[in-house]
Amino acid sequence: MPIQFGSHKILHLGVLLLGCISGVCPANIVILHPAYSGSHHIALRNFGDHLVSRGHNVTQIKFRMSNANHVANTQVNILDLALQDPEGTCAYVNHQGEMEINKEVGQLLWNRGADLTTLPRDLFCLAGVHCQSLFYDPDVIRLFNETRFDLAIVDLIANECGVALAKSVHVPIVTFWGFSFQGGEVALTSNFNNPAIVPTFFSALGIRMNFLERTYNFVLSMIHYGFEVRQANIAQGFISERFPDLPPVGQMIHDLDMHFVNTDFYVDTPKAMSPNTKYIGGIHLREGHPLPQEYDDFYRDAHHGVILFSMGYTGFHPEAVPSSVIANFLTAFGRLQQKVIVKYDKDFIPFTPSNVMVVDWVPQQDILAHPKTVAFVSHCGMFGVSEAIYHRVPIVGVPIFGDQVDNAKRLEDSGLGVRILSKDDATADYIYDQCMAVLTNTSIHAKVNHFADMWRDRPLKPVDEATYWIEFLIKHQDVSFLRIDDYHLSFVQYFCLDVIGFLLLIAVCMMISTFVILDRLYKCWKAQRPQIPEPTRRKHKKKNF
Repeated sequence: MPIQFGSHKILHLGVLLLGCISGVCPANIVILHPAYSGSHHIALRNFGDHLVSRGHNVTQIKFRMSNANHVANTQVNILDLALQDPEGTCAYVNHQGEMEINKEVGQLLWNRGADLTTLPRDLFCLAGVHCQSLFYDPDVIRLFNETRFDLAIVDLIANECGVALAKSVHVPIVTFWGFSFQGGEVALTSNFNNPAIVPTFFSALGIRMNFLERTYNFVLSMIHYGFEVRQANIAQGFISERFPDLPPVGQMIHDLDMHFVNTDFYVDTPKAMSPNTKYIGGIHLREGHPLPQEYDDFYRDAHHGVILFSMGYTGFHPEAVPSSVIANFLTAFGRLQQKVIVKYDKDFIPFTPSNVMVVDWVPQQDILAHPKTVAFVSHCGMFGVSEAIYHRVPIVGVPIFGDQVDNAKRLEDSGLGVRILSKDDATADYIYDQCMAVLTNTSIHAKVNHFADMWRDRPLKPVDEATYWIEFLIKHQDVSFLRIDDYHLSFVQYFCLDVIGFLLLIAVCMMISTFVILDRLYKCWKAQRPQIPEPTRRKHKKKNF
């Protein structure tokens, strides 16, 4: 009896055969996230769906979050793990094994998240909880025993143990970095961000820095590096116990095959990059989809356009925001001719102006892509910034924590928007004026359109470029020739301080030798020249008168 195939199986088989003919057979790909992945797991899940459409099998390993959204319509196999903290030593993990994004965490980030030096040191407890949970979870052990993976995508921030797990099965590793490529684990790669020209995380500095700013930037860079060393040392203890044959954390991260930076230089600081670092331009960027009916109705009579207000997904909790702050924003919005969509928990909204719609969730990229969207009031996370510029929407920045202060500064310097300098002290009049600035300033709109045109003017879409490099790695495996081989160099050797010292020593020796030789020659010449007697002086007798 002949074997019967359903039409969907024939289609899937066709995809597999086409993949093999093109040079890359279907592969098993695993995506590894840190303890808290924020919006990164959404972007990588969508990228995973794209890889599935190419015939690959994708598994995503992430950890539970208290503010997680429901996952729907995905072809990615998702392994949602509980964080194991049986002794309750980490205050950021609740009894359900979730990374807790509650009022306390929200207040921490709202009040102190923009200052690296004031963040609590007990955040490092997450490093140990993450490593313990990832290495010893029975579902993870079973998955890696039963599946031969061909490539790993590692969300690199605070994820040294994810790198180690991927290294243990000897597969090519691509990292994902959702920020400007600096700070954190980036310091351990073969890329060097010179603090004289690259503003570091949390600095809110421009590209051209004076002496005091460069001093501040240098000190902040050293603090960042110290934090990363501590994070790596915590992870190293768990890695050495679970995988004793692996090299040190620093070497593992340095020797990673490729890095994906999910942004572009249009909204990032220019910097020198190694060839294995790929700015993929935002794999989450796409054209807009039709809006749900409730939004469509709201847009229909928005004759002056629509403004979107959103404080993002990562680490934000509305209960942490002072009621006076949101009241000032709503008052300012109520004075505008435009309609405003406010993404916020309705329980914490003191009043709703007639031109404002408050929602718990928004299809953000679809709203930004709508031709009637005229401004984006945003916390300036890199994902939202990329979406806004890509879809030609100027930004009013309200940074809260982390890289958001840097993104807002770059946007303002580039003429792509304005920023609210102090979110807690911003009055309704000040917020209104900043909104009007982006609505009426033609130079801002011209600059945003110019940057959007450049962003779209590329040979491959961001998701296709990322897919190309993924399949390139699966096919060719070894791309070590793209990596700068500098791990074996010490600080002194890397900056050629030993060479400079050696050349200075030679120069000093030559100067001393020259001086000695000239001195000797002079003395010889002086000793050998003929002695000329001094003329005798005639003595004149004194005449007496």
